[in-house]
Amino acid sequence: MDILPLLENIWLFEDFGSELLASLFSEGGASLGSYSKGQMIYLSGEVCTTLDVVIEGTISVQSVDDEGKIFKVRVLEPGDVWGATLLFSRYNHYPMTVVSDDDSAVLHLPRALVLDLCEARVEFLS
Repeated sequence: MDILPLLENIWLFEDFGSELLASLFSEGGASLGSYSKGQMIYLSGEVCTTLDVVIEGTISVQSVDDEGKIFKVRVLEPGDVWGATLLFSRYNHYPMTVVSDDDSAVLHLPRALVLDLCEARVEFLS
């Protein structure tokens, strides 16, 4: 699937022209993951290796207490980003589980591509 058309409505990429995005993404190793409702994307304790952007659907960051009760800490919608802090942290393990609330698509950006995007447009950092 061609990733570039999916980025047109994502605020994170609005300062990039289509040619620059095409150039950066052609060699950057970005991938698009498709997840079913209820599918775990990341387990608590798993190493964070990508910055992730919700393309469609909803994703929740969940905590499970000692009694097994699930608490949704945050619900992410299209355009929302997660993993940025963990990706560049010394301790880069997910503190909570990340689950697809419905059929979802997530863009996974590896660290090297995130650094390339930052170098290409300073606005990407904000």
